[in-house]
Amino acid sequence: MQQNHYRSLPHLLLGGTIAYAGLLWLLPTPTLAQLSAPKDVAQFVYGRLPNLPVENQYVRSENNKQATDSTLVSRFVQYHVSVKGRSPLHRLDWKITLADYLGVNDYLQPETYPGHAFLKGSAMEKDAAIIQKLNRNQRNALIQALVDGFTGSAASTATSEPETNPNPQPKAANEPYRPTLQPLASPEGASVLKKPRKPSSPQPTGEAQFLRP
Repeated sequence: MQQNHYRSLPHLLLGGTIAYAGLLWLLPTPTLAQLSAPKDVAQFVYGRLPNLPVENQYVRSENNKQATDSTLVSRFVQYHVSVKGRSPLHRLDWKITLADYLGVNDYLQPETYPGHAFLKGSAMEKDAAIIQKLNRNQRNALIQALVDGFTGSAASTATSEPETNPNPQPKAANEPYRPTLQPLASPEGASVLKKPRKPSSPQPTGEAQFLRP
């Protein structure tokens, strides 16, 4: 009995390790915990893309008050994460969701679209129409803002300024081109240019060759 107990101990330890690793995988990362709510991600996206329509004019069915926290982006995020169960960390998944809104991948359903349970009227058709009017650059910017909102990697849009000369020298309008001469590499090279080579004496030809000593 004792031998069987020790044989089962590694299996118990291995099973406990796997279960613990599974629990760690299910825990949200600090970044996702910070921006887990669709309204928080929407606020981040609208800060990045202020010209994107907010579309929060819908009212709640229970009290007829404006649902200001239900925006185009928040519903887009809810559809992506809650309805379709897609990852918010990858651009490809967001492109698939965009394809749903464009009607080239899957069809939006009014009974499952975010806000159908508490908003008066459906925001689905208006949201889809706005997404369809975005050009390619605007869609890519929306996807990048969504990924940055969930991953926390805010891309820097600042460009480096060109270096400026504190004391710039004015140039004449029709100033002639004056090439700059490079100095010689060594003094020996300069001496070669200053002292021309002594020409060699010509060899006598004809009868003069017999006069050589």
